[in-house]
Amino acid sequence: MNKFAFPRLNGFQDLENFYASFIPQLMQGDVRGAVFELSNLSFFPPEAVLSLVCASRLWHAMTGHAVEWRLENEDTLRYLERMDILSVFADCITVPALPSDLWSRGSSGNLMEIKTLSDDLEQNSLNDVPHVLAIAQALLLGRVTADRMGAACTLLSEVTQNVTHSGSQGYALMQIYKAGSGRRVHIAVGDTGRGIPDSLRGKYPHVGQPSHYLKKSLESGVSSRASGNGLGLYQVQHLVRNGGGTLTIRSDTAMLQLYDGKVYQWDNLARIPGTQVFITIWGRHEKGDWNYLLPMP
Repeated sequence: MNKFAFPRLNGFQDLENFYASFIPQLMQGDVRGAVFELSNLSFFPPEAVLSLVCASRLWHAMTGHAVEWRLENEDTLRYLERMDILSVFADCITVPALPSDLWSRGSSGNLMEIKTLSDDLEQNSLNDVPHVLAIAQALLLGRVTADRMGAACTLLSEVTQNVTHSGSQGYALMQIYKAGSGRRVHIAVGDTGRGIPDSLRGKYPHVGQPSHYLKKSLESGVSSRASGNGLGLYQVQHLVRNGGGTLTIRSDTAMLQLYDGKVYQWDNLARIPGTQVFITIWGRHEKGDWNYLLPMP
């Protein structure tokens, strides 16, 4: 049995430590099973949630077995159930038991719910993704003021379109944290498909390292060979900059961040299938304890 312990999840470095141990086991296709020991965790930021569910989906696809999530905290279990993870990932995640009281999902447009995205944009238009994006647009306050609501909605729509280029199913998760009059908005979108470097390498063969392809994806008009549409990230980066936020792109063996007005790039990380895009925009809310930057190489 492959066990992965999580004594903390305080930043992207913790996720990288997880990938460095998880990916080799994944590639070996060990069918004895996998356990994510999550009992010590009381808080799951969206960045961690998306990474763990994508890892569970990958494990199931490679081995045919589900990942056991060990949880002892009832509040944490209730949090995951409210996010609909225990339903959407019922085939690849098992938990000891459902929480004692279930969330009444039909009562509201709950931003905490994880949404499934198709690589077919028309299919996405038929489910409730546009409805959730509209709610998120209405709640993006603080730095994203009323006169820029249209830009905020564009950001949300464009980043989900990245899944179209992956050739796989994707997932979107949005959460809003409130503290007094301030807000902090987290958006996480991921897939387990081709990844940005692989998507762009055929059309742009001389770009260089994988992180350079992530940076290339932020340029205007950049697209894969199979599509005339851009990846949607050009507009996203400007909206994030204007909103005073942070953009993180993790794909293949690379990660790129726009943070505090600067661009950071990392290569030679654990190779992950697909792409993960994380956006955080702060209003008058402190940045919190999540650590965004990795140690510089």
